[in-house]
Amino acid sequence: MWGLISKIEKEIAQNQPPILQELKHDREYLKPYWEITDNVVEDKGFTEKWEIYQSKSPEEKRTMKEGAVDTLDWSSRDARRVRMIEKERKDKKVAKRKEDGNIDALLWKWDYVSDFENRYLRVIKRGIKRAQNGIISDKRAINEFITLPRYQAGR
Repeated sequence: MWGLISKIEKEIAQNQPPILQELKHDREYLKPYWEITDNVVEDKGFTEKWEIYQSKSPEEKRTMKEGAVDTLDWSSRDARRVRMIEKERKDKKVAKRKEDGNIDALLWKWDYVSDFENRYLRVIKRGIKRAQNGIISDKRAINEFITLPRYQAGR
């Protein structure tokens, strides 16, 4: 049974348009980046409270970050921990993007971020912009500078 399901999933994956296959591969490479938040929250032992916080609207989150919310069983300590987690998460994500240009390039290519943290890629972006007459209309041009093996194979 599981073999049949596996075969069907593989066939579906192989028959996807190339752009979807590319996105899937790129998302796989980005997993360590996406896991940063979960790892930080887990390290702080704040998983349950974080899930409650994440389920709230932007307005409720702002209120929760400011301090105690009695109706939600939310303390000032919880608010401080959220602020601490968000800062640490942001710092670690920025560091990851600076150290791994492939992650930074893929995040930009798929519009998860609007600019680069990696200095080398900032220079590359200016070149792409010039090559596309001042307006970047094809972010896939960054593929030329991604150093992952599947991007290198076609060169």
